[in-house]
Amino acid sequence: MSDNPFRTYLPRTPKESVAFMLVIAVISVNTIPVVIGGLTSGFTLSAPATVGVGGDDPDPATVP
Repeated sequence: MSDNPFRTYLPRTPKESVAFMLVIAVISVNTIPVVIGGLTSGFTLSAPATVGVGGDDPDPATVP
């Protein structure tokens, strides 16, 4: 036995294994899309985001 009172092995039971996997799954689902979305919007900030606003872009229906 170890002298470290804080040493533990998780998961200790099948129930803890399921809970651990659920926590990891929820964290992954809630963080990975946010990171990907942030990177995507960060890389597209230099592109014109307001095409057609302000009268510079003609309406295709009225252009001969």
